[in-house]
Amino acid sequence: MRTWSPNSRTIEALREFVAALLWDPMFDYVVPIERKGTALIRAAIMGSESPNWGKVLAREAACVTLANRPGVRVLALDDSVWSGETIKATVGMLEAALPRAEVVTAAFMTHADAPSGSVDISYFQGLGDNAFRERRAAVVEYLQQQGSLLLDTEHAEVAVRLSCSSDEFFRALAGWGKAVKFSPPYRLNCTVFQHASELLEQLRGVLPSYADISDAVCKVRVVERPQISGGFSLIPICYPNVWLDRASGYDHPRMEWTKRVTGDRLFNCIGLCVAIEMLVHLMQWLDDCLGGKVSFEYGPAQLRHLNAAFPELDVDEVIAELGRSRESRRVRATHLGVPDEPGLQILEKYAEKIKRRCYDPGAYRSGTVRNLRLPEILAVAQSEVEVPRVSAALDLLIDKAVILPRVSKLKTAKGVMAFREFGPDGEMVRRELIREALLTGRGVEVDADICS
Repeated sequence: MRTWSPNSRTIEALREFVAALLWDPMFDYVVPIERKGTALIRAAIMGSESPNWGKVLAREAACVTLANRPGVRVLALDDSVWSGETIKATVGMLEAALPRAEVVTAAFMTHADAPSGSVDISYFQGLGDNAFRERRAAVVEYLQQQGSLLLDTEHAEVAVRLSCSSDEFFRALAGWGKAVKFSPPYRLNCTVFQHASELLEQLRGVLPSYADISDAVCKVRVVERPQISGGFSLIPICYPNVWLDRASGYDHPRMEWTKRVTGDRLFNCIGLCVAIEMLVHLMQWLDDCLGGKVSFEYGPAQLRHLNAAFPELDVDEVIAELGRSRESRRVRATHLGVPDEPGLQILEKYAEKIKRRCYDPGAYRSGTVRNLRLPEILAVAQSEVEVPRVSAALDLLIDKAVILPRVSKLKTAKGVMAFREFGPDGEMVRRELIREALLTGRGVEVDADICS
């Protein structure tokens, strides 16, 4: 049953716009722009009667897969265009890698300040600030209804079905890691935080020598599936820093497809494989802790979206890898924990402080706005107890499309390192961040502790 809101008309228009472009035979491939463009495509595919990922490719994957395909017609799709920088960079990347391809651009809406001719196809054109803000809110609402901005093509997803109470399930999660429950609109969420260094022994078998896990993003997102009684999704996230110039390739001990991934995509490939290994350990923990009260589903339907980011990926090999959680082994001792339930109001205070740290009056080259690495974000916490809450607050910002995860590269004397960063999601958020900082008179002084 659909939930109707003031944004319902815009959401219906958005749904029809994306579906029409996705299934238009004029385009051989669709390249969605992370993260909202990708989430819109995944929502459309998941909502179709015959889910088919065959014509969807992530940007980096398209540049590799279509390099020798003359005359191929590619649609680059985003939710919105304001400055036009992102879609311009995407087109430049595609045209450089695919000189014989025809690239068409589309966005659901464009701002009045968008450069002329920045997109070929749009539903709403030349919107003013207020209209743009309202329709962007509708896009985010729609994606949260569908399952939040976790609807991308980089993360594995395993469905969980419970025959115990959800409270017992979350207590089992809290025994494995530091679980923080929160309830934004539409579905219950839980972030199960881990210090990556504490999992080193468990992950060592799939971690290459040129990857550093010491300050890696490391957590499992747990998202309720309201349409299924006792249904949840487990989404593991683990991104070690990767020294790209030292990597000749990645050779997973059990998944042959990883050998065919090269270049910058090694970062996401290693992140996916390490996250799957972490998830296997969590699934074993839950099985040992809850016994027959929990079951897992990870067939092709749950994993086919990964082929958009990794066309080389062998879904059967991924299924077999996840199946290691069912291997006969010695049952380990487990314990239940107590999940933290701080409430949205407290998490939003941490979220506000994270967002404020993206403003830096000394960052002139980036217009006084900068990206943050994980240690900078977790430094918002003033005690070890607060760290998982800060991690959950970051997830809240990502789900609201305030903060956007990125892959960045840094050239040092030791080489070129790829790592995860987090920064303002789009021009509207960037401008609002700067405006708020100026109105409150913040400059180089340290923020007040708004979480006290």
